[in-house]
Amino acid sequence: AVCCMTNVALDPDATVQEFFVQGSGKQLFLELLNSSNHYLQSRCLWSLSNMPVEGKKDLLAALQTRLLALFSSQNTDIHIRLARLIINFSTFPDNVTALKTEFVPPLIAMASSIDSSVSLFSLQALANLAHNPLFKTELSKAENLANLINFLSSSDEGVQSSTAWLLSNMATDQSCSKSIAEKNGVFLLMKTLGNDVSVDTKTKVLWALNNISHEPSAKIAINGCRDGVRNLIDLTSSSQGPLQIECLRLLCSIATDNPAGRTVLVENKAVDKLVSLLADPSQPCRGQTCWALIRLMTDNEAAQNRVKELLGFKYLILLLDAKEQNMQQAALWVMCSACKNNQTNCEELGNIKLLYPLLITCLQNEAVRQLAIKVISCISKTETGKQYIIERIDNDVRQGKNLA
Repeated sequence: AVCCMTNVALDPDATVQEFFVQGSGKQLFLELLNSSNHYLQSRCLWSLSNMPVEGKKDLLAALQTRLLALFSSQNTDIHIRLARLIINFSTFPDNVTALKTEFVPPLIAMASSIDSSVSLFSLQALANLAHNPLFKTELSKAENLANLINFLSSSDEGVQSSTAWLLSNMATDQSCSKSIAEKNGVFLLMKTLGNDVSVDTKTKVLWALNNISHEPSAKIAINGCRDGVRNLIDLTSSSQGPLQIECLRLLCSIATDNPAGRTVLVENKAVDKLVSLLADPSQPCRGQTCWALIRLMTDNEAAQNRVKELLGFKYLILLLDAKEQNMQQAALWVMCSACKNNQTNCEELGNIKLLYPLLITCLQNEAVRQLAIKVISCISKTETGKQYIIERIDNDVRQGKNLA
């Protein structure tokens, strides 16, 4: 009879769901959870962990006292289904508002279980709860956060991956980001980038680092992780698009408002890696690569000069010729950054005759016109630049054009 009723609870029909949320079905759930029979408890939890999630706030409020009591059970199956129940209902944000933050300590305790399924489901439940501000605050308490960060050192890759996902959700809040950085979280995340783990795990680690890295104390911590920085730079050439994009995002974040970080990146050949990506026409992320170069070259003459030494300007010109507006914008920005307060680069760029007709073409596109003007203003200081512009104006006037 219980099997029949708990199967019926999965029916998305509105009348059926109302019966289990407001009617006699809710009382049935309470009776089953209060039973001393582990099978009946487990069957009830299974049903709840698979029910349609919308509008279950009142049901959770009625059941949560009993659910909290079940955490003291020694039954592994009960623990797994408790965690899966929370995973299920927490996918609907309004349901989470009915839950008490008292769920956090027992879930963290379950995450330490020797049973990998219990551990993984508990961390996934916490990751879902971490979207809620109240649960963020509870999770970021010193003792809770220290325990969570330690899971990054687990030998189980699934635990590492789920922990990174959890920290990523927490780090959308600036105070949480600061706490994670101060509790050694950045070091362990950067270390994980060098581990022999899957692309999925590394991507989740990068999600966390990208969210945390906007915090100044996190940037300082990253600056000190030289091995992690080298691993990050190596990963930017990954053939996995999402992973590569996250790496480039993190490079941009590290280099923003962080002069010491830019120096660390340049010393570890980040510019070399980025220019090599520009040189490869098969790379799908060349636009994002340009933005990373822009951040690196901000007030960093070493990065500016390295782009010139690696013939990076040649590859930027190819991007201008690609006719894709976002690529043109990115390439023009890189040129502006490379020439800022750097007369040598202005002259180097100004001596590339192929550049001028492309810039003239850019002037006809309103979306990139102002950037093209900035580049022209840099290179027109060179003799080659002056001569070309004079000749072009003269030619346009002779032909009666108004472009000049």
